[in-house]
Amino acid sequence: MNTMSENSSTRKINIHPAIVSALIVVILIASIAAFIFLSARPTCCTETLSDEQIASISNDAKKGDVAAMKRLFFFFEERSMNGDAEKSAYWLKHAADAGDGQAKVFMYEKLDTLKDPEAQRQAMKYLTDAANQGDQTAKEILDNLHRDASPLPHSANK
Repeated sequence: MNTMSENSSTRKINIHPAIVSALIVVILIASIAAFIFLSARPTCCTETLSDEQIASISNDAKKGDVAAMKRLFFFFEERSMNGDAEKSAYWLKHAADAGDGQAKVFMYEKLDTLKDPEAQRQAMKYLTDAANQGDQTAKEILDNLHRDASPLPHSANK
């Protein structure tokens, strides 16, 4: 004999309104963060350039236009799986050597992955230069490297 009533099969779950509000806020924040992350990506990475456009931007870059150098770096970096890694590295190095802080941080990241001591020395030089120029990302990376290298517990470094 089934002693279960009709009402017991459809349970009502009571959730405190504050919990519902908190969940909505979390979902809203996550959505905004995803939007910001996706829109912060340089538009150059998703663009398609014609051969004429590449030639024109290359001419600007060869004349010292750092923005053009970075645009070519991002463009070729996106296509690096198609054999454009050398072009990407070429324009990144030129942008970094021309003084662009963001490019210096990217150079650090690329060179730091290599096990070659000279490459790692160059990586630290690019990172230090970028930090000295005021690049916030470079400063944060250096702070983390110093904190990680410290023999004191992390809490004692603060």
